[in-house]
Amino acid sequence: MITFLVLLLICDIVILAQDNSKKNNENLICGKRQKQESKLELGSYTVEPGDFPWHVGIYKYDKVLESYDNICGGSIISSHIVLTAASCVYDTAKRSPHKATLFKVVAGKISYHWNTPDNNAQEINVKDIAVPKTYLGDAGSYSENVAAINLAKDIYFSDLVLPVCISWRRESYQDTPYKIVQTAGWGLKGEIRHNPNLKEAYLKYIDNIECRDRYTSIRYRRFINFDKICVLTPNGRRDYDTGGGLVKKKDGGYYLMAILSANVNNEFSPATNISHYLNWIKSTVDNFKSQKRCKDSFTCMDGSCLEEGLVCDGTKHCQDGTDEADGICLPNNGKLTSATKGSCMLPNQRGGVSYTKVNCKNDCDMKAGISVRSNEIIKINCGRGFGLNETIKEAKVVCSAGTWFPSDPECIRLCPGLRKDHLNLKCSYKHETVNCNSFMKPGSLVEYGCEKHYTINDPYAFSGNTICLPGGTWKESLPTCRPECGIINVVNNAETTISGGKVTQYGKYPWHTAIFKIEPYNSSFVNICGGTLIHASFILTAAHCMFDLSSNQKFEESDLKVAVGKFKRDYYQHESHQQTANVKKIIVPDTYTGFKTRYGEDIALLLVDKPFVFNDFVLPACIDRSKSFQVRQDMTGTIVGWGFTESENFSEDLKEVHLSVRPIVECRKSFKDFVEFITSDKFCVIYRNGSGTQSGDSGGGMTFDFNGRHYVQGIVSIKKRNENIFSVFTNVTSYLTWIYSSMQSNLQLS
Repeated sequence: MITFLVLLLICDIVILAQDNSKKNNENLICGKRQKQESKLELGSYTVEPGDFPWHVGIYKYDKVLESYDNICGGSIISSHIVLTAASCVYDTAKRSPHKATLFKVVAGKISYHWNTPDNNAQEINVKDIAVPKTYLGDAGSYSENVAAINLAKDIYFSDLVLPVCISWRRESYQDTPYKIVQTAGWGLKGEIRHNPNLKEAYLKYIDNIECRDRYTSIRYRRFINFDKICVLTPNGRRDYDTGGGLVKKKDGGYYLMAILSANVNNEFSPATNISHYLNWIKSTVDNFKSQKRCKDSFTCMDGSCLEEGLVCDGTKHCQDGTDEADGICLPNNGKLTSATKGSCMLPNQRGGVSYTKVNCKNDCDMKAGISVRSNEIIKINCGRGFGLNETIKEAKVVCSAGTWFPSDPECIRLCPGLRKDHLNLKCSYKHETVNCNSFMKPGSLVEYGCEKHYTINDPYAFSGNTICLPGGTWKESLPTCRPECGIINVVNNAETTISGGKVTQYGKYPWHTAIFKIEPYNSSFVNICGGTLIHASFILTAAHCMFDLSSNQKFEESDLKVAVGKFKRDYYQHESHQQTANVKKIIVPDTYTGFKTRYGEDIALLLVDKPFVFNDFVLPACIDRSKSFQVRQDMTGTIVGWGFTESENFSEDLKEVHLSVRPIVECRKSFKDFVEFITSDKFCVIYRNGSGTQSGDSGGGMTFDFNGRHYVQGIVSIKKRNENIFSVFTNVTSYLTWIYSSMQSNLQLS
């Protein structure tokens, strides 16, 4: 006898906590930029602060001019390490790097000139320089043209100054179909003079084989060696663009791909492909990180630390004299002499700073390290993430006989603004409300609590408030709010209806989901299955609901829609709390084959194109991820759906039924002609008085009340046609690992 099957769907729910990474100086996401990406044509464009947050200017001390020259660019890869070209820092005559004390690295710099103030520019001394041992410069055709610079102090990271990403897997650097890179520099337009402000450029590149075929002159060909790509620069470039990083966007972040090499031709620029030097970079970075560092003081070349106030005071305190070396001490950086007696020096500030003369008409902007005359009033412009201390009013100080009044022009670090999904924040400073999204002063208080329908994972681990501490850190981190789950809706703003003797209230089971498929003959959507909302972006249902049973072909995502907050079966009868979404992806186990394997692994996830918004009528069911609650014999669960009624018609209103679980062994003994479909990943229920799941209920969830919350433990799978005796359910516990891994991997891609 042929057994006919009616396939029924059941859904499961998962809640994934979304953990917002702390953005502090030690734990930052690399490769993020302030400007939203827009599709631009090849060429150069003006840069605003934060557009290229990893780009630095490398300045070298000119003893004749007693100032610093902008010689190259570089890329920040960690809080104290910059990558650039070896040709920028190499002394060809000595065949070794120049003295580190001759250089300064400036992060957050927009202006080309050293003396032009930039609010967010951070000027940092260089502690050490490393280049590959076999680098020979021009004599070696600029092969291995890469260098690492170890900074004497850490860079302060903000949304305007951040590191670029590096992939440590060489295969990540293989060519892509779109050979476009981005870079930044002050000479990218190829004009005789530099650009006064930083530019970014979108440039095309070709591999070294194609480049050698195109540029056959011996004069240039020797520079197109094994470790290079060729960047096409039809508008030219300048020497001080050398060392700048070429980046490509991947997986939402910017990755360093190559470093501009020496300037040999206006039409193309060789660039060192860093994939050839990943091992060298890593070992050099490890070496730099193993060295002793001075957190907030000057670092002598032997690694000893010195108070900042003793640097450039006319006395050598470092054993090697580094604190008084050329390049470290400019003529107006030293201790005040008789010629400047009564003057005050503008101090450098961590995080950047610039100053402005008050009551001034020309050349009013000033930078750190400049001396000002007595009685001059100065306005302080602290860098991003820093603010003035409480003693300074209106951001102004006056130099009075060699002393700053009312106090030294000090910028203090602020706490970063706070925001977290589904967390309500109330921020104040000295009992006055402040903007939670902006930087906040030490002493600021933030009170927090989860939005309605969300809860803190471990409420006892959080106090409900946090304070900004001196030094710009928060006393406590913010909690993660996860969606409430499995709570029956007690809000009753609709009349109750009776269907088949069972009373169901609109919105009582806010996790139940209707799945609709378009009918090709009339282009209308009809209900084919149920499902269970388990995450704002995921519906749990049965795999067989996603297949044409006659052809065993999976449905197209574009043919499906899902709706939550629904009481009526009809797709076109829109209800007050209904939310509808398209299906972005259907996810089923790789080994699911339907009837061939007797509907084992009858489980599926639907990823929707936009997250649902939780409210009293739309909430997920819980999933017992820890397996704390086991479904046992005679436990009663709840099933809802729009399946056939006693009159053999689909119910137009949502119905509920409560049934007891029976052991698989008992079901197999009682229903021997159906035993092959009662697979090991199933459990079954026996109907009461003919009440049970019917065609149209497939994919819906069977939930159980544990400690006042409903956990989805089963998915309506299959039953014998025309028999109202029992149904088989996919046991959700058997697929917890698959559910969570599928959700996590697909959330990352969405």
